[in-house]
Amino acid sequence: ELNNDKKEVDNRINDLQNKKNTIINDQNRLRQNLRSIGTSRRVMAGLVSETRNERERMQRVLDSTKVAAAGAEGGDFFQYEITVPITVKRNQSSLVPILQSEIKSNRMSVYNEKVRKDNPMLTVELTNDTNLTLEEGPISIYEAGTFSGEGMLPFLKKEEKRRIGYAVDLGVLVTKKIEEDSLNFHQIKIARNLQGYRYRIKKVEYTIRNKTDEQKEVVIEHPKVKKWDLFETQEPFEESKNFYRYKQTLAPNTSEKLLIKTRNVEIEYKYYSNVSKYDIEAWYELKLIDDKQKEFLMKIWKATTKLSDLRAEIQSLENDKNNISNDQNRLRQNIKVLKTSHGERQLREKYIKKLEDQEEILEKIEAEIEKLQNEVKNYEYLINKLNELNYNNASSLNSVAWGFWKIGDAETCVEYAKKSIDLDPTRGSTWDTYACGLYGIGKIKESYEAFQKAIELKPKGEEDVTKEVWEKVKAQYIP
Repeated sequence: ELNNDKKEVDNRINDLQNKKNTIINDQNRLRQNLRSIGTSRRVMAGLVSETRNERERMQRVLDSTKVAAAGAEGGDFFQYEITVPITVKRNQSSLVPILQSEIKSNRMSVYNEKVRKDNPMLTVELTNDTNLTLEEGPISIYEAGTFSGEGMLPFLKKEEKRRIGYAVDLGVLVTKKIEEDSLNFHQIKIARNLQGYRYRIKKVEYTIRNKTDEQKEVVIEHPKVKKWDLFETQEPFEESKNFYRYKQTLAPNTSEKLLIKTRNVEIEYKYYSNVSKYDIEAWYELKLIDDKQKEFLMKIWKATTKLSDLRAEIQSLENDKNNISNDQNRLRQNIKVLKTSHGERQLREKYIKKLEDQEEILEKIEAEIEKLQNEVKNYEYLINKLNELNYNNASSLNSVAWGFWKIGDAETCVEYAKKSIDLDPTRGSTWDTYACGLYGIGKIKESYEAFQKAIELKPKGEEDVTKEVWEKVKAQYIP
């Protein structure tokens, strides 16, 4: 008898479930028909009321039905255990109730530009506060008994939380405005090259407009970008690996603005020769460089300016030289056509005298150009070595020291030669540079001792040092 009663109950459950599904399908069909025909409001309300009453009656029957399964978990796996025997007749199917429970949920609109540009998605945030793991699959969302949309439920373990999108929220409009800017340097480093650090700023302003007559809760998902950090911006209420999330509550028919600022650090590398006097003074005023760094950069700027002046002077002399050469060609042409008469003979002598004078001028110009070109080479050498300067390399420091010696700055020559010796005191060439610099600032005794050290370390001894300076030091040195 008990077995027979159980079979009757199972059959009754199956019949009720099938009838419920039939009524739901019929409701959807009726709604479609009502939209497509000009039915009066009274008829429409009657039809909807009739189907809704039937559905509520069926729901009360189902509510009295006991769940026929329990959950069991093992590590990352789970299973539903059927707690009562189920009989399914041939060519029939059966729905087995797994879970019938209220779960915690919260509806909100979530805006993600990659999902939809102008509108957020309606989502329901579900918290699995049941004792079962929920299987993934499609779910239907109803609001106040009306179908609102469908979504996909992922695997949801106990106490896990997920947001599930199910429809577009056309009642909320989101627009975005972006501004980017670069600030002035906030840090200067003098290393192999001059390194300037500045912030690049990005401002993103979201305007969220609620066009409905109800209050809306909107979540803005702002994408994270590698090496860009938030600043002067409110803290997000939630973060994920890829997004900052900000929650905005909008009253009916209102709009709100959300400003998000991010920044990253840009490094600009400059050759020392490209730094202007204005840059140096501005950085010093902002305390980005100290007195010593300012002095160093000013020396480079002066060397660069001097090089530019030398090149301009050479160009001016070249122009003078070309003008004289053109004038000489004209004089030679005139001399060729002159006859032997007394008047023409005097004119010929005048032209010849002028040619001779111009030749003397050309010789002086060429000598001056050669001298200036040598100076240009010295300044180019120094500037190239400064642009390649490595403070951790003794050879690089010595090259810079020698460059300053070549342009006549003995004091700076001594400074950089000493830095090189501190890094590597076994380099004979550096001691030679150091000795030249010491001689240039009038320290004969110290220069003599430095030359002695250079001779000791140089492979060819005295033959390898700067002979011209060494001879002068020996002549002036008094033991």
